[in-house]
Amino acid sequence: MASSPINGSTDEIRQIFDKFDKNGDGKISCSEVVDSLKELGTAVTAAEVDKKMIRQVDQDGDGSVNFEEFKKMMSSGGRAPPSAA
Repeated sequence: MASSPINGSTDEIRQIFDKFDKNGDGKISCSEVVDSLKELGTAVTAAEVDKKMIRQVDQDGDGSVNFEEFKKMMSSGGRAPPSAA
């Protein structure tokens, strides 16, 4: 089953982003994703999050997901957006 894009407004996507960005630094780290998913009842490892989300979505290579990267992912149905290359 394919994921559908999140059709929320930028404000709605920002609210979701802020829930994951626990320390408020403007970036979502691997540990923040693990902690957030654990709160939602989903157990994942840091290695799974890094491989399946962070590396695929992190376009600037800083090891975390900033708001613009997160917004692109959400607009792509929760998947990494296609590369611009």
